[in-house]
Amino acid sequence: MVALNVMLLVWALLVVKFLVIAFWMQDQMYQRASRFNIVAAMICLVAGGVYLRGLEALAFGAAVVAVVLGISSFRLVRIGRG
Repeated sequence: MVALNVMLLVWALLVVKFLVIAFWMQDQMYQRASRFNIVAAMICLVAGGVYLRGLEALAFGAAVVAVVLGISSFRLVRIGRG
């Protein structure tokens, strides 16, 4: 039961992190990078729901995809395509 609560907390924190970064990037006029972070936040929301259904492997895979999208958004900004 504790592991369930911890994992849901981690996904909730990832959602907040991705949304805060997305709104910051939007303020800096990095629209494409901002969209990447919003998509990553939505993926984390869905991953939390999938985890509650008992599909842990799929939820962890979705979390990895979301983190890779978040990293990609910073790469877009760095190379000037944000």
